[in-house]
Amino acid sequence: MTLIIGGICHDGVVLVGDTKITVDNGASYSYAKKIVSPSPEIVIATAGATGFGKTFQTRLILGIGKISKQKEKESVNLNEKLILLAEKIIREMVDTYGDENVARYIDSLIVFRSDLEPELIHLTGSGLPEPVNNYLSIGHGQPYGSFLLKTLWEKYTPMKMNQFAKIGCLTINYLQDLELDNSVGFEKNKTPQVYFIPSIPQDAYSGIKNDLEAKEIFNRYKIIELSEKDIKSLMKNSTKNIANIESTIKNIKV
Repeated sequence: MTLIIGGICHDGVVLVGDTKITVDNGASYSYAKKIVSPSPEIVIATAGATGFGKTFQTRLILGIGKISKQKEKESVNLNEKLILLAEKIIREMVDTYGDENVARYIDSLIVFRSDLEPELIHLTGSGLPEPVNNYLSIGHGQPYGSFLLKTLWEKYTPMKMNQFAKIGCLTINYLQDLELDNSVGFEKNKTPQVYFIPSIPQDAYSGIKNDLEAKEIFNRYKIIELSEKDIKSLMKNSTKNIANIESTIKNIKV
């Protein structure tokens, strides 16, 4: 099904997601990306049933394309437009598939950066957007992800994006290796997905004199999907950390 982890860090927002997709009611599985960036200012991560999640994500991407074209011609409140769009799509899907199915099978984390600081929003099939203040995990593996994140967040906060990405990847790796949730994982010799949505430092932005300089600053701090090479480099020599997490859990007294 999925495990997607989002966190607000000292230098930006991070989304980490597995790529495993179960099909035929769990009889088999394949792999696909669950986090996409349909515009330079937005990243969408979708959990839930594959068909519902894909339908929601596709409609959202098409709508964002229209908003982006509108933004080129006039001043648009990106945050407000995006939330209204997502709510509209969910209402349309409820009309088609029923309220219970949509509420159960759609869950997403959306990051948008219309200002210096990126915002992380949790949007469920109920259509209610909730801002995330620190971190959140969604998907079938959410209980495990939340447990590990709570322990490590309190120990290491405030985190930098690299730290949070490493913990997110370790968590997904941990669930897969110990077979805690067979619906969570990634392809052999591959990696989880990782997106960095950096904050733009105020001092970097305050000295901008023209549009060209503004473009250079936004390009320097652009949203990026880490390559497999970068993620493997990030995860290098981290197997010891997985053992430490396992040891910590085993030693918890109930």
